[in-house]
Amino acid sequence: MSFPRTWQRFLRGRTLTETPGVREGWHRGRPRYHVLVLRVPDAAVQQRRAAVAAALTGWLLPSAPDDPHVTAWVYGFDAPAPHPLEGRTFPLQIGGANSFASCPFLAARCAALRAIRDAVPGRTLSPEERWAPWLPHLTVGRYAVAVAGREVAARLRGLRGMPPISCAGRLVRCWVDPQDETGALHDT
Repeated sequence: MSFPRTWQRFLRGRTLTETPGVREGWHRGRPRYHVLVLRVPDAAVQQRRAAVAAALTGWLLPSAPDDPHVTAWVYGFDAPAPHPLEGRTFPLQIGGANSFASCPFLAARCAALRAIRDAVPGRTLSPEERWAPWLPHLTVGRYAVAVAGREVAARLRGLRGMPPISCAGRLVRCWVDPQDETGALHDT
């Protein structure tokens, strides 16, 4: 899936909101959902993320605004082994606004992401927990209301074609409390 195709597909539909009971059925009381992320502690990225969130005021659920990241691998509920590249920093390009049906995001590009994913220990024995094709991105939030993609596009008009921000992300294994709706990350 590419960023332009993702946007075109989004424009034809509506945003998705969380269905009551789905989160509880998914986590079944399990306390830690594990991910491998590139943490992006960059002020310009924070400002861009905040601008997208502000453009969508009233349409997003509260999220952890101080922890921007690009997910490199989703382990799921099984505790992950250490990653051989963990702790290293990789160059990133963070682009303009885009959206999946479930969440707005900033496009992310990183030449090293394929090598990072290929180096995940045990990835052939325990495949990634994923429900859609992987597309590197930096999530802005999750939609709280169902609105037409064209309505979202109107609010994001000036934030779509922004030039990329060059920054760096540090590779870290983290976990999320699946009962915490903000999605705050915790180091493993």
